[in-house]
Amino acid sequence: NVTGHKWDMYNQLNIKFSLSPYLPARHLIFPHGLNDKLLVTVAQGRCQKRLPTLSWCNYEKENPYYKCSIFRASRVSAFCGSGNPKAYNLELQVAEEAFLETIYFNLNNALGQKEKMVRVLDTGPKSKELERAFDNYATCEFLGFSTEELEVAFDELQYPIIHRLDRFAPNKKWSLLIGKYLERTYKLAIELQSHQCYIIQAGGPGFASDYTVSCLIQLYSSPWYRSLKGFCSLIDKEWVDFSFFFEDDAGSSPTAIFFHFMHCVWVLLRSF
Repeated sequence: NVTGHKWDMYNQLNIKFSLSPYLPARHLIFPHGLNDKLLVTVAQGRCQKRLPTLSWCNYEKENPYYKCSIFRASRVSAFCGSGNPKAYNLELQVAEEAFLETIYFNLNNALGQKEKMVRVLDTGPKSKELERAFDNYATCEFLGFSTEELEVAFDELQYPIIHRLDRFAPNKKWSLLIGKYLERTYKLAIELQSHQCYIIQAGGPGFASDYTVSCLIQLYSSPWYRSLKGFCSLIDKEWVDFSFFFEDDAGSSPTAIFFHFMHCVWVLLRSF
């Protein structure tokens, strides 16, 4: 029971990655009141079986982000890429609604108020079907942060100097992408103070920018993650625990995604 929220920690649900290789193997945290069967059903309906899992919650009373929380997830499979919306059957609808309802009531009970909607930040393109699926308990915002766009810009960089950011001269396309992410995540970090709860979800193949979005929001929101020890723990829990493939260049070019994040951090360091 932290900050008025009631959480349940599951240490066996994903043991040896039995539920999903893209979730932490232990210490999965969900709002109180859910059961294993419902969690498994929600996971089955999500891309990579990544159901919303608590990633961060602020419990410092003097902090403007007191009682704020962030979940990480992937989009519902039926609305991913070439997914079929008709596959979003009644069983999945009931499970998803029960899950969101639990997050919704946990949030509002902690705040001592009603009608505070959960905010879903989807890194993919707009989907009216997905928006309608969540409209009872959550509002959706589609960021459209394509990792394919990052990959194209990354391929145009000068590789001989790519490992020395102090000598790195990015092209215009890359610089615009750095500015785009920093500006948008800064606004989202400010808005978190009033929205209180985000579910940051990957928008499907080619939109795995949720790693960067989640980390930048937390860097803006928490001084702890701006310390050396805190930054190391941020990389560990947001990238390693969620099975980011640092050396796998297939698909959405993970190398480009992580280099882009580190360059964003470098720009923040130079700016402040």
